[in-house]
Amino acid sequence: MGMSDYYKNLREKVGNELLFMPSVAGVVRNVKGEILFQNKGNGEKWSLPAGGIEVGEAPAEAVAREVWEETGLIVVPKKLLGVFGGKDFRYEYPNGHLVEYNTYVFECEIKTGVQNPIDSETTELRYFSLEDMPELALPYPKSLFLSEENKEVYFQWNDRWLDNYKGDKEEVNINHASSAIFFNIREETRGYEIGYAVKDIGLTTTLHRLGSPYRKQYTKNVVNNPEAEAKDYEELMEDFLNNDGFPPGYYKVKGHTDFSLSSEGELEQKKFNMEAAIDFKVVE
Repeated sequence: MGMSDYYKNLREKVGNELLFMPSVAGVVRNVKGEILFQNKGNGEKWSLPAGGIEVGEAPAEAVAREVWEETGLIVVPKKLLGVFGGKDFRYEYPNGHLVEYNTYVFECEIKTGVQNPIDSETTELRYFSLEDMPELALPYPKSLFLSEENKEVYFQWNDRWLDNYKGDKEEVNINHASSAIFFNIREETRGYEIGYAVKDIGLTTTLHRLGSPYRKQYTKNVVNNPEAEAKDYEELMEDFLNNDGFPPGYYKVKGHTDFSLSSEGELEQKKFNMEAAIDFKVVE
């Protein structure tokens, strides 16, 4: 029904400047499998029935409303086809308003209704086959409309987006002991520390910029605790080492890293220490 009061208020504050707008679009097909597009008759290119999500509205609720407003058809969203956004989905309206859409695209099924727009935005509605699709206002990939191939939700992806998190070197060497990650465990009900043994020192691992991250799976590797009462501690360790899982108890695990790296041209090694903790209970 045109711009809502919420978006009108935003526009009054920012003028023509860029607005980020969560939105929806509906893929509506006829019995031939052709797809319904709308033309607003104001110089814009063809588009799917679409619009902004209103405050308090769920995306599926919004697409049912938008399709009804722009086509007169009552539809039920059947599945999410894709999620789109970013610079490719920025758009400038004829009046100069700039928006960047974050769009949920739904496959919709017609339940009832007469194809006749409720609002005044739409001047023409027409079904197109995939081969005869018009140029669209937003760059949806043609594969989005291939119903037989849409078994998974489509989303944009580019491996270069990882560059922001991978650093600027192709590889680095980290120096560590038997592992770069250690696990110290305390069984709280008994008050026992289950130490983690270091078997080797002076090891080096090469990490590649776009390779796999360093991972370490916990393995049972115990250091004796001389302060523990011998009998209870030995029984706990025997149960711990000889059986799968953990004996009944309340455990706190502190994982921490201990490694260093030296960049090319630097004499001193830079040390890295990171910690994380979890706790859990084991019952019989």
